[in-house]
Amino acid sequence: MGIDLNTHKENIFKLYRRFHPHIEGRGLGLYLVKLQCEALGGTIHVESELNKYTKFTLQLPKPENLQMQLLFDEPYAQIVFDATINSTGVTWHGPITSEQYRNVFAKALEFLTAYNTPNWVSNISEQGHIEKEDQLWMFNTILPEAAKNGLRRIASIQPTIEDYKVKAYLDAIEMNISKFGIHYKSFRSVHETLEWIQEENEKATPINKHDRSVDRI
Repeated sequence: MGIDLNTHKENIFKLYRRFHPHIEGRGLGLYLVKLQCEALGGTIHVESELNKYTKFTLQLPKPENLQMQLLFDEPYAQIVFDATINSTGVTWHGPITSEQYRNVFAKALEFLTAYNTPNWVSNISEQGHIEKEDQLWMFNTILPEAAKNGLRRIASIQPTIEDYKVKAYLDAIEMNISKFGIHYKSFRSVHETLEWIQEENEKATPINKHDRSVDRI
């Protein structure tokens, strides 16, 4: 059907924008495609002529490391996507401010929505203390939306838990995420975390009886 670029070019990739009201939709598709494309270091270009055609061209770089696709990179935190286990996660470099904490989780929610990943890994070894109001913001704002967008498992990495404030933070996470049907576990190492997620992924993947191989003696 085409899109009038003279009128809509600046709005094509914006959230909740629609150009053909007689067709069902919520105006999310193009926004999410552009978000994913740019997160992967790519570009998206549109050509269109009203009542004739619309053409989208995407250019994506080949990932050098499927386990460490960098989505967000700041001195205080990095968000990565691990394609091998379908997981998004953050490594904190604290101590962090309230603004930095909220900025990371707002970005994380965008990526969770775009990638629809069921797994989240948070390396909090160097996160520092999180203020109570920021914890409540995350529990009440981020977690419900993340659950709606398919988040099913959260793993935290913390080699030692000697600080009572950190332990209280982890306990609060476990208590709050259970409300949304999200499974939470804390680990001491990255290796243990990845093993658990891989096992949970395999449990969640139904086995097709026609594809099951059987050894016969």
